[in-house]
Amino acid sequence: MSVDLGFDYRQNKNTTAIDEFIAKIDRDFDLVMITEYMEASMVLLANLMGWPLEYVTFLKLNARLPGTESYSLTLQDEITLLDLNPIDTLLYDHFLKKFLKCVRQYGEGKMNDQVRQLRKINERFKNRCVAEEVVGANPGNVQRVEYKPKNQSDMECIYSIQVSSVLTNMVHTWQAERLRGGTTIQNVLLRFAIMNSLDVMSIVHHTYYWPFSDSSIIPSNRTPNGKYHILAHHTRYTSKLKSYQYPDTPMTTMLRHPATLFQSLYVFFRMERSTGMSFPQFLNATKKPERIWGFYSQIAYRGYNQMSVDLGFDLQQNQNATAINEFIDKIDREFDLVLIMEHMEESLVLLANLMGWPLEYVAFLKVNARVEGSDSYSLTLQDKTTLLDLNPIDALLYDHFLKKFRKCVHQYGE
Repeated sequence: MSVDLGFDYRQNKNTTAIDEFIAKIDRDFDLVMITEYMEASMVLLANLMGWPLEYVTFLKLNARLPGTESYSLTLQDEITLLDLNPIDTLLYDHFLKKFLKCVRQYGEGKMNDQVRQLRKINERFKNRCVAEEVVGANPGNVQRVEYKPKNQSDMECIYSIQVSSVLTNMVHTWQAERLRGGTTIQNVLLRFAIMNSLDVMSIVHHTYYWPFSDSSIIPSNRTPNGKYHILAHHTRYTSKLKSYQYPDTPMTTMLRHPATLFQSLYVFFRMERSTGMSFPQFLNATKKPERIWGFYSQIAYRGYNQMSVDLGFDLQQNQNATAINEFIDKIDREFDLVLIMEHMEESLVLLANLMGWPLEYVAFLKVNARVEGSDSYSLTLQDKTTLLDLNPIDALLYDHFLKKFRKCVHQYGE
């Protein structure tokens, strides 16, 4: 915990540095919640944010089934582990004492009443949303509680029950999204949409990779005035989307290094079925395919310069330097912020700044990421050079906005 909060572990024997670290966390954070007091933590969070308790209702997610723990700690085990984690022990002890003090200041009687009320709200929410509890398992094959929803059309329930799967491919503030780590951004913005009852545009599934048109919108999702606060699902960007947004709606998108993006596309969409080559064979081939699934087609496109195509570039102009420069300038004018996946945390800080949000609104857990070490092929420097040469428009696009991103960080204040 201490390392995750910024402690320099090289100072682990320096008691002054440890005390200063804990004091800094105490100054920087308005509220430190305690897992062992989850309900009381939710009450204090709602009080801090000025929210009704309905905003912090919850179902226990990703929890182990009772009795499935592989080993139960004895008192001696706990003492041993505390001795092995002395800085975390000091950190936890400090904030547990502060948390209990916060509860006393809030009023223990009032807290007990609020916890009872929250439990009733949670129970009503569970009765409304959950058809049955089932046994699931995570990748480590640990049995965990999962829920089957009662009503597939009750999206608040769906979002609360199936966070890990439902948030995939959903929601960004007018954000063109591709296979680029956008699930984290989607998660942040979807939470904001739910919390503020915003109108979210949803796109018909089979039109994800086609240029956007009015027929792309799910009919049951249409609003009376034809306006939406948030664009949901992947779609191909066009300036026509502006006619569906409210005035002064921020426009954002995210870019990823073209080499790693292309690798991800190649593997995810199993492009070896089109090229007849595995990804390493493709990289080492003397002659590369001129097209992969419709190089000169704007319909259902997947292949070279994917980010540029998704942002509206006409690949028939792929040899036209003027058209490429005009395209990049157009994206620069129309988007308020272009995030960079390789700088996710800085991107979220800039997003919070653009939206006028506290950082709590962009808190995240890494979602939909590959397990570390599971990548089948690690790109060499020569591989990256090869892929940049194969994706020259994406390379120019990424280079332009990476420079602009760094300038934004500098202007914000490093």
